[in-house]
Amino acid sequence: MKLAHDVSYKSEASTFSGERLLAVAIEQQAMRDLEAHPESEIAQSARRFFKNLSGDLSFFCDLIEVDIDHAQAQIMKRYPDLDLCRQAS
Repeated sequence: MKLAHDVSYKSEASTFSGERLLAVAIEQQAMRDLEAHPESEIAQSARRFFKNLSGDLSFFCDLIEVDIDHAQAQIMKRYPDLDLCRQAS
């Protein structure tokens, strides 16, 4: 199944649990936050999320069965100016 922003998921929507749907929604909202106001605290928070500084991105990627490196590559493809020098996951 493909969702917004060219992020691929292994499972079909009909088999997504409530947790998975919430995780997808959180990741999609973080992507929208990067676009809304690039210099805002909200966008800075989204950058920290996608850099995986606190391990949150790893957690959500595991939950929805997406490789974190693939997810970050897709983010970099959409936002080439975003520096994602990722911390250890």
